[in-house]
Amino acid sequence: MTTPEVLKPACVVLTPGIKATKHVVFGSQKLGPVPTAVLDALTTTRAKLLCECKDFAKPAQYQWEKEKAQFQLDAYMENASQYLSLLQGFLNAARAPAATPSDDNDEAAASKPVVAEKPAPAVSFAFCEWLDVTAKSSVHSLNAYHEYAHTLYAVGTVLLQRASDLTTAMLASRDFEFDEPKLKEAYQILLRTSGLFDAALGFLGQSRQTTASTGADDAAMAAWRAEQAQADNAATYAPELSRIKDFEGGSGLSALRAIALAQAQELVVLRGVTRETVDWVLMGKLCVDIASRYKDTLASLPPSQVKLRGWCDFKTIYYTALGLYYQGVAEWNKKDAPGCVQAIAQFQQAKEQLARLSTFAAETQRTRDIIQRDLDIAAARNSSVYFETIPAPLPALPPTGLVQPQAFVNPPAHALWKEPLPPANATSAAAPTRGSPDMPHPDPGCACAIM
Repeated sequence: MTTPEVLKPACVVLTPGIKATKHVVFGSQKLGPVPTAVLDALTTTRAKLLCECKDFAKPAQYQWEKEKAQFQLDAYMENASQYLSLLQGFLNAARAPAATPSDDNDEAAASKPVVAEKPAPAVSFAFCEWLDVTAKSSVHSLNAYHEYAHTLYAVGTVLLQRASDLTTAMLASRDFEFDEPKLKEAYQILLRTSGLFDAALGFLGQSRQTTASTGADDAAMAAWRAEQAQADNAATYAPELSRIKDFEGGSGLSALRAIALAQAQELVVLRGVTRETVDWVLMGKLCVDIASRYKDTLASLPPSQVKLRGWCDFKTIYYTALGLYYQGVAEWNKKDAPGCVQAIAQFQQAKEQLARLSTFAAETQRTRDIIQRDLDIAAARNSSVYFETIPAPLPALPPTGLVQPQAFVNPPAHALWKEPLPPANATSAAAPTRGSPDMPHPDPGCACAIM
C-alpha cells in the first residue's frame, strides 16, 4: 500500500487559560520588616510572570498576548524560580541583617548578626488578586502560602499556552510540514509543566511523582530543607486554599500533571511517524499508553471538572483508535494475505472507535480521512487478490511509556533576605521635629502668619 501521507496524531495541547493577575507594587504594601531589595525584586519578578492584565474579562489585554513572541523558556523559568524564592522568605527563612557593633567593642558581639523577627506566612497578601481559572472568578491571596500556590499554577498555565501555540503552528503548517525546533521546545515545556504541577501538589502536602535532588552540595541541601519546611505550612494553610476551585482536592492539579505528560508522549508519536523508518508496533504501544493515561485521569476527575473530563474523554477515544490503526499498518507491511485482512480488521475497528467522538470534529477530520483511505485500499486488495475472510481484531498492544516529568525543585529563600533591614525609625527620622528650623512655616507675608 502506497501511503502518500502518514497519519500524524492530532496532538493539540490543552489550554486551561492564563491564570491572570493584577499588577502589584510591593514597596507600597505593609509586609512588616522586609529588606527594600526584596520588595523591589518581588515587584520586578512578578511582573515577568506574563500573567498580568487590567481586566480578567478581556483576554486581549493579557500580558501573555502582548509578549509571547519574545518568550524564552529558560529565562522565564529562572525568573519564576526567583519570585518563588523571594516568597520563601515569608514561609521558612530567617533573615540575618548586618550586625551593629556594641559600645564595649566586644568583637564576639559585634560579629554576631542581629536576626530580625521572621515574618509569618500569615502576613496578608490580599493585595495580590488572581483569576480562578476553573471558576472564572476573582480571588485574593490571603497570605504568602496562597501566593506561592497561585504562582505555581499560573506558571503552569503559561507553559501550557506556549506548548499549545507551538503545536498549533506545527499542525497548521502546509501538509503538516515537520518543524523540529518547535517540537523539541514543546516537548521540553510539557515535561517541565508536568514537573511543575507535581511540585504544586507536593507544596499542598499531597504525594509527588518526582523528588528533588538529594546531592550533598549546599544548593541541594538548601532545596531539601525548603521542601521539608513546607510540610507544616501545608498542614496549616492547604485546607483553606482548597476552597478555591483551582486547588479543590488537588484533582485539577493532578489531572494537569498527567495531561501534560501524556501530551509530551503525543509529540514522541508525532516525531516517530515522521521518520524515514517507522516502528509501527512501537507507535501503537505508545498510543495505547497515552489512551490509558487519559482514561485513568478521567476516572479520577470529579463531575465538576467538566472541561478536563471532556478533554480526557476525547483523547482516550482518539488514541485508542490511533493505536488500532498503527497496529493495522504494521500488519499491512507484512505484504501477505493474513496481514492484509488483519489490517482491514484493525482499520475498521479504528474507524468505529473514532465514530464515538462527538467533539473536535475539525481536529480529527484528517485522521478519519486517512483511516478510511487505507481501509479502502486494503479492502480493494483483498477483494481482487487474496479473497480472504476478515478475522477478528487483534488484542490490544501492551502500553509503552517513554516520558517522565522533569522535576521542579521548590527553591530555598532568596539571598536578598540576608540584606539589612531598613531602620525602623527611617520614616520618623526623615520628618523634622516640631519647632525645628527645617519645619516649613507659613509665608511671612501671609495674613495667617504667626506674629
